[in-house]
Amino acid sequence: MTEEPGSLFTQRESVEMHLRSNKTITPFEALRAYGCFRLGSIIHRLRRDGWQIETRREGAAGHARYTLIKAGA
Repeated sequence: MTEEPGSLFTQRESVEMHLRSNKTITPFEALRAYGCFRLGSIIHRLRRDGWQIETRREGAAGHARYTLIKAGA
């Protein structure tokens, strides 16, 4: 049985699975799906651990969309 991201996982694990399967995530998506208020902090830690993640600004407010380029080891 496969668990849905966000059910029994930490927010970081949920974001990792989301990026691996969907390739992109926004703060709104992370909040709605995983209750994650600090997506930027998780992205920062993933980058520190070797993940290559691109940030693009969208819309008039410049909200971030994070795109997975390459997952860490």
